[in-house]
Parts: sequence; structure tokens; C-alpha cells
Amino acid sequence: MTIEFYKYQANGNDFILIEDFKKRLKNLNRIAKKLCMRKLSIGADGLIILENSDVADFRMRIFNADGTEAEMCGNGLSCAALHFYLKRKKSKQKVETLAGIKIVEVLNGYVKIDMGKPIFDPDKIPAISNNKFFSERIYGFKVYAVNTGVPHAVIFVDNIESIDVKEIGRKIRHHPLFPKGTNVNFVKKVRDGEYFVRTYERGVEDETLSCGTGLCAVSSVIHMLGLDKKERILLRTKGGEVYVEVKHKNNEIEKIYLYNKPVFVFKGEISEDYLY
Repeated sequence: MTIEFYKYQANGNDFILIEDFKKRLKNLNRIAKKLCMRKLSIGADGLIILENSDVADFRMRIFNADGTEAEMCGNGLSCAALHFYLKRKKSKQKVETLAGIKIVEVLNGYVKIDMGKPIFDPDKIPAISNNKFFSERIYGFKVYAVNTGVPHAVIFVDNIESIDVKEIGRKIRHHPLFPKGTNVNFVKKVRDGEYFVRTYERGVEDETLSCGTGLCAVSSVIHMLGLDKKERILLRTKGGEVYVEVKHKNNEIEKIYLYNKPVFVFKGEISEDYLY
């Protein structure tokens, strides 16, 4: 017996996608860890599983390369939405995730995701802070935090090209102020409305070429601090460019939209004997 899989990437964030509408797969944490290994297997930042949903067009589950299941993944969701569109030709979709139902639309090759309202309340990120918005100094860095589906730390730096993202990111990711850990984003302003971002991803435990929820987190913090008045922000990463729109209502951020351009790379088959 074999299982069909698909390889997608979005802005350099790569994923293995498997349809499991008949619930054939068991021990998804172990499968993710095995398939995502670089050099020894297919290799990817994460494993996406599509399942049936009673409340949406489909349910997306996302597993990190270390086997842990994440609540959400912006780049992963854009890949899942493109796949569903290519299969079902449905451009507007409702997708069930552990972070709630997400509204997605495929537009001329781009995928627009309604990422909802960013969460700044430290208790809900979760993060430990006495401030209304998480703003703490950690290892000499001023760190802001927000949840855009998963926890994110945001740090503004000038030496973004040379900073040791893996080493510093790992330390902050495991800092006790983040009870469930956090992704860590390093940001440098290029010009008004344009920023360069590097991200250390929880679960991958390394720097990735891009992170969709991270780019939304960065845009949220930029607007929360009043550092940029542009509604549409261009985020440059090692994997490419992404646009994020930040919508306001009553002087608060109401919604964030992520515009991504995922790519179908190839498909193949895996032996069930290899999985188990």
C-alpha cells in the first residue's frame, strides 16, 4: 500500500501535504518527524494533513519537523488552500485549524488569508509580563510579543544580516517568560512600509526562510508601536516577499490579512511500510 503526498513551498517555507480524509494515518507526530528529516527522508519544515471538517471546507493540521503539532501556520495554510483550489476549483474557503476557522481566498495565484485579530494580552499569548503589552528586556534585547495564531517574539535590530538568529533565537524561544515557547522574529526597517525579517521557528528549532504568522506578528507590533502608518506592509525574507495588510477600527488593530504566493513543487508516493 502507498500513500500519495504533495510537496509545496510558500516563500521558502516548505511542506509535505497529505490528504487523510479517510483517517488512515496513525501516530502523525512520528510520521511528521520521520518525513521532514532533511537528507534522510523527503525533508520539509512541516507536515500538513488535510481532514474532513463538520464546520468548514476542510480541516488543516500542521506538524513541525520535530513532530509537535502547531496551532496554525500562515505559509502552511496558504499551501493547503492552493492545494484545495487545484483539486476542487473553489477559490473562497473556510478552513478549520486549532487556532479557529480561517477565511481564505485564492486570487490570481496569490492566497489571501484573514488572520483575524492579533492577541497582545500576555496571559493569552501566553507570556509572563506585568505590562498590558509584553515588552521585556531579555538577554540585552527589547522583546515584544504577540499571538497571531501561535506565540511570536519580535525584536528590532540594526545588524540583521550578521546576527546569530539560531543561537539567540533558541535562547529566547526557551526563555521562562514564554511558558509554551515562542517563535522569534528579528526585524530591520528598510524604508517606510518595507521591512526585512529573519525568523527562528519553534518546532523546526532553526532559522527558516520565512514564517507567515511571524510576518503578521511583525506587522502587528509595528502598528501597535506606531512605527509605520502604511496599512499595507512589504516584508522581505530570505525566501522572498510577502504583503501584510493591517486594518484598524476604533484605534485598535481589528484584522490582519496575509498575502502569499505558494507554489506546488511535485507529488509522489510513500510506502506505508516506510511510515511504520
